[in-house]
Amino acid sequence: MKLVKEITNGRGVDLAVEVAGTVEAFSEGPYYVRVGGAYAVAGIAEPRELVPFDVFRDVARKNLHMQGVWVSDTSHLRQSLSLVTRDPEGFAALVTHRFSLDEATQAMETVANRKAMKAVIIP
Repeated sequence: MKLVKEITNGRGVDLAVEVAGTVEAFSEGPYYVRVGGAYAVAGIAEPRELVPFDVFRDVARKNLHMQGVWVSDTSHLRQSLSLVTRDPEGFAALVTHRFSLDEATQAMETVANRKAMKAVIIP
């Protein structure tokens, strides 16, 4: 937390994304988010144990926007990877725009404006 506060001048991040899939990661995420920021929970894709969560401190007081993200289970990921590996050129053709990490905002705007079929950010 100390490093995040230093990097953001004490403010916290605009968006934190939990992708680890652990209760510990989920519980830690809101601490990093600034007041009025957002927290996306994508890593917990199956039922886990209950998480002790201070709704007042972590959500209400911070006016935190929290969004759960559940797309599919791991079997769907395996199927997708299998399809891509069978025809990598076919899937590569779907990528219409490539951006550097410095151009991430432009990439998001391009997608939001529906000017790209698939945009990727390449470090």
